[in-house]
Amino acid sequence: MFLIKFFTASFLILIILTCCSNEPESNPVLTVYKGTIKGFVYATTTNAPIYYAKISTQPPTKETYTGANGEFILSDIIAGDYIVDAHNDGYDNDTTFVKIQHKDTVITSFILQDFSIYLDYYPLEIGNYWEYWSGAMPNFSA
Repeated sequence: MFLIKFFTASFLILIILTCCSNEPESNPVLTVYKGTIKGFVYATTTNAPIYYAKISTQPPTKETYTGANGEFILSDIIAGDYIVDAHNDGYDNDTTFVKIQHKDTVITSFILQDFSIYLDYYPLEIGNYWEYWSGAMPNFSA
């Protein structure tokens, strides 16, 4: 009986000693570094903030829209290089390049050009666009 108790106690001590290791366990969760992009969107001609302009990134991460004061915030963006695009109906797009680093906030601004200035150069209401562009007078049929 003593021999069985001795071997059982020895076996349990051996199991406890082999289970308790000083080696650190590998962390299966990768560390992800994130940052923030914030800024404003303005109109070129009036310098007024543009409401509800769409802000997106390439490669795609998140997208948001500007508030009434033209401000936007894209938070928790994974660290890396991005192209940020601002777009609103009636305006030309504007893009910028940003580099996000861990716990970094990148501040940028966009100035969008109103499409109405292009109508001074390309008056589409007079006829064929390509005839006007080449300098030839458009042909009107009566």
